[in-house]
Amino acid sequence: MDTKKLVFTNKSIKLSDGKIVMHSWEKPIMKKMAEWVCSNGGDILEVGFGMGIASNFIQKHNIDSHTICEINPDVITNLKKWSSDKPNVKILEGDWFDNIDKMKTYDGILFDTFDDPNLFYFVEEFIYEISKKDTKFTIWHWTHHDKIPYENVETEKIEINPPDIDYHHGDYFMLHRITING
Repeated sequence: MDTKKLVFTNKSIKLSDGKIVMHSWEKPIMKKMAEWVCSNGGDILEVGFGMGIASNFIQKHNIDSHTICEINPDVITNLKKWSSDKPNVKILEGDWFDNIDKMKTYDGILFDTFDDPNLFYFVEEFIYEISKKDTKFTIWHWTHHDKIPYENVETEKIEINPPDIDYHHGDYFMLHRITING
């Protein structure tokens, strides 16, 4: 996401034109994403803070560190407030692509950005540079397929209940749990 102006409510983040970035109904998805990426414990990378939903779930796990990379200045302000009492959180401000040299290797990676032009580079190439052996990785994307043409991918169907007026008009989300052998 670039530095477009965002509108925050207690239930959502939207662009000023009304396009939805994130909604609170996504909590069941975020909880499962966090469970997966934290299943090894250790060092966790979260790309995209948003409303902090996944971050809250990540912090409930026994982890050593929680690095969060966020590009939007308004979201960064909220992230700094949220992290003020969490000593294991490290913030990388700006696009993840511009923070590559500040990243180390991770036991779990959760990738949830909005309108990211470098998404495919992250998923297809860079992920291997920052992954330890058996790193648990997941990425936010909509699909109704449980068959994915990649190795080391498991899927889980998560029941959801988005409002009728939202961007998603289904009653489930297919979570893709990927093990990276870095």
